[in-house]
Amino acid sequence: MAELLIEGQVQAILNYAPIRLSVPDEVLVEYIDPVIALQSMTYYLGARQISNPNRVRAEPASHSR
Repeated sequence: MAELLIEGQVQAILNYAPIRLSVPDEVLVEYIDPVIALQSMTYYLGARQISNPNRVRAEPASHSR
């Protein structure tokens, strides 16, 4: 798949797969583990709630037709 992206002139790839890509030096690859990213978000959301327990949560916007 990376080869197709490179052929299509893509200059950067966000890679969620647990493999290393072999790309030309001019192509930027950012490797992200979605599980680690979710754990980090959960941690910071929990820390924010602990530091401000009286924080009022925003209500979801109502969709009018």
